[in-house]
Amino acid sequence: MDQSLPIAATTSVTDQTPVTQRRRLLSPDVARGLTLLSILIANITTFWLVDPTLGRFAELGGIGEAATADRIAMSLGVLLTHVRGLPMFATLLGYGLGMIAVSLWRKQFPLRRARLLLIRRYGILALFGVVHLTTLFWGDIMLFYGVAGIITACLMSARDKILLWIAGVCYALSLLFTAVGVFGVWASREYGDVDHQLSIALEGGAEHPQFAASYAEYFRENLAFLAVGLTALPVEALMVMPVILVGFVAGRRSLLRNAAQHTTLLWWTVVIGGVVGLATAIPQIWIIWTDGDQTLMDILSVVNAQTGFATGPAIVAGIALACIPLQRIADARAAAGKPPVMWWLLPLVALGKRSMTGYVLQSVLCLLLFTPFSFAAIPVVGGAYHATLYGLLIWAVTVIIATGLELAGLPGPLEWLHRRLAYGRRGLPDRYQLTAQEQALVGQLVPVAAPAQATHFSYPGGQVHRLSAAPPHQVYG
Repeated sequence: MDQSLPIAATTSVTDQTPVTQRRRLLSPDVARGLTLLSILIANITTFWLVDPTLGRFAELGGIGEAATADRIAMSLGVLLTHVRGLPMFATLLGYGLGMIAVSLWRKQFPLRRARLLLIRRYGILALFGVVHLTTLFWGDIMLFYGVAGIITACLMSARDKILLWIAGVCYALSLLFTAVGVFGVWASREYGDVDHQLSIALEGGAEHPQFAASYAEYFRENLAFLAVGLTALPVEALMVMPVILVGFVAGRRSLLRNAAQHTTLLWWTVVIGGVVGLATAIPQIWIIWTDGDQTLMDILSVVNAQTGFATGPAIVAGIALACIPLQRIADARAAAGKPPVMWWLLPLVALGKRSMTGYVLQSVLCLLLFTPFSFAAIPVVGGAYHATLYGLLIWAVTVIIATGLELAGLPGPLEWLHRRLAYGRRGLPDRYQLTAQEQALVGQLVPVAAPAQATHFSYPGGQVHRLSAAPPHQVYG
């Protein structure tokens, strides 16, 4: 089926009618902008400002002198940031990939060409991730998301039901790994002093890039993390691919574009994901405020590392519901010839449209501020409250920069570079241009029914292919 030519029965193969321009959705941009805040705070408290001297809860930012404020910050962290931004981004990645697949279908790209184009696009994203990981931040997510995009592109012709079954199987297998992790935490607490071992690892310097004495050492340690990360890709795939595939199916079905027609589904998604998230967050918050059992806290963290991915689609669905009236206002403003995005929402949308640039900019600023070898290094002290404040300030800087680019009519530099490398200088055509071989093949097509009523064409050899008049999820899946 890779050579299918989605050509409408009533349209000439040389028809160059422009593709209808469609309105830009607010909800994906708003969700990406908020996701960047969640990811930044989680990264700062977990990676950039880790302070092992704070003892318990150091992995959440720790409790310093402002104990009450630190506990509030950690409580909000386990509720809204830790394993929240990552699944949100994964869901949005899948949704965006589904939207691109529909766009290529509308442009009449053959399946094989569409798949190769997506593999190229996400292969370049993976390369961006390698550069980002080795030079800026060892906790990069772009490398895996690029690999996940390639995997999804290879599956893009599968039916929705098949994709959801694959997602379910991957999720079930990942739960088995979670069970093993829970047993590992219990066994280590029973037979070893994990807190002491963790402290040694964090204070060892050379084993943790954050404590490198120079950029050269930081770069070397990041290379080591790259090697480890590549070997961990299969396990990451089991954890993250389920929400990516769910997002892809939603994007192929244009669920967010037609959110008002799917409010029941969206609300159920919010409820289910919310219950799953609260199931681990509430006990963790209780332990934070009561200085409860550390073993239970570690077990809940391991469980949340997997079950927390269910919150990604839920948060995206909640944002989509909140944006339904905002989208109506934006559409009305656009129809009246006014700027569609309201001024107070513009900064968040601007950052969401430039999410890759915003994400990498976070790493640049954190590298300058929080590494020992930086000229502006901030001492690794303060606890979760101060770390969260740093995150809010850095995020605000990225919002201001994105807003300036939006007002100047400029794309994010990394978004521009990514599209240029993926699509070339001319970008994508409004209609796919058949190659000479494909034009010759078109001449051999035999309609199954009369042209006026034809809904399928048959290639020599009996293979049947749907025309582009069919819904995109039937052409590409």
